[in-house]
Amino acid sequence: MSREPSTEINRMDARFDVIEGNIKQWISNLPNNTDVYDLDLGGGQLAKIVESCYNTRITGYAKNNFFKNIAVNGEKLTNGKYFTSGIDAQTLEEFKNDMEKFVRNIKANWSKIYCIGNPAYTIGLGRVNIYHVSLETLALLDVAGLLYIIPYKWMAQPDRPLGKSVRKSLKVLGIKTIIINPLDLFKDTGVLTETCTVICEKGYKGDINIRNNDGTESFLVTQAEFDDRIFPFFDQSKRNLIMKHKQTQENRIFFDSSTDSNGVKSKYDQQWVLMTSYQKNNYDKDPINPVKAFNIPSDRTTKDMIANGQVFSNEQEAREMSGRWNSYLFSKPIQWHFKNTRMSTTLDDPQLDYVPNFINNQPTKIYTDQDIYRMGNYTDEEIEIIENDR
Repeated sequence: MSREPSTEINRMDARFDVIEGNIKQWISNLPNNTDVYDLDLGGGQLAKIVESCYNTRITGYAKNNFFKNIAVNGEKLTNGKYFTSGIDAQTLEEFKNDMEKFVRNIKANWSKIYCIGNPAYTIGLGRVNIYHVSLETLALLDVAGLLYIIPYKWMAQPDRPLGKSVRKSLKVLGIKTIIINPLDLFKDTGVLTETCTVICEKGYKGDINIRNNDGTESFLVTQAEFDDRIFPFFDQSKRNLIMKHKQTQENRIFFDSSTDSNGVKSKYDQQWVLMTSYQKNNYDKDPINPVKAFNIPSDRTTKDMIANGQVFSNEQEAREMSGRWNSYLFSKPIQWHFKNTRMSTTLDDPQLDYVPNFINNQPTKIYTDQDIYRMGNYTDEEIEIIENDR
């Protein structure tokens, strides 16, 4: 089963049985005769759940009649009102403009309306994120509250545009609860997708409850802490260990891109380097590819990541240093940090903010696990966390 963002056809096929209890609990707490809007019906699964609850009325929108009929007929929707939005965007900018026009034409008292949805996550062949635009739109409308299913990649990106946008919108909307959904939520579509269910209530400014799907594990973050990176797991000792080794921009491990807009950088042109990349598949088991000695040809178009941005005078020197780097990167403690803090398939900033950097302490050393535990001042309890987590 591949690990990728939800696509349009995946949203049509998805089943939400495993999180239906949380959705119904949210609906049951809404005032009687509440209007609930789904601005992007997908396969109609969420609308069906709302229809089954006595205290709400559902209004849903699909982008055209074809998709509306799939949702209405597929889920046998009979108790709601269903329309088309006319959104047919192919780019991020088009989607922003279409969303603005769409909601402007809806005659509704948004301050009394609650929204539910599993919006489209990406758009186009490049899979450009667009779910933050849906949240931005709802924040501008000043809705009474919402329950939305979205990827949780934004939680790891407090300093990037996506992470900033989602956080800003959720704060405006009154973020109250974040439920970390099971990884196989979309198993019926053939993908493993990291998602969360965000629940907002207009005017809420208190601590934010982050919990697992069945509510057996949870932790709180303050409104101020919400602006920092959030790790979506519930072992406090594990989170403490990660934070203990948070790096600064100046001292973290550095991997430089071999190319820029003009092609291979002159620094690396026909030079011996140590090259690696992140795994794109099964990265929960093997997050990074081994470092290898490589001579970069002038006409290479692939973007490689160069360890320390360093060049070597010959192949033998590069091969010797690759052994040192691999002993470090593939040690148990460093692999543990990679696996538990990874946020994308790249080695760009700030990907490595939480991976300890002791590699330059002894430039010619082949590292053992014990070397790294000693250099990082890991306690017996911390070592046990790492050793038992593999």
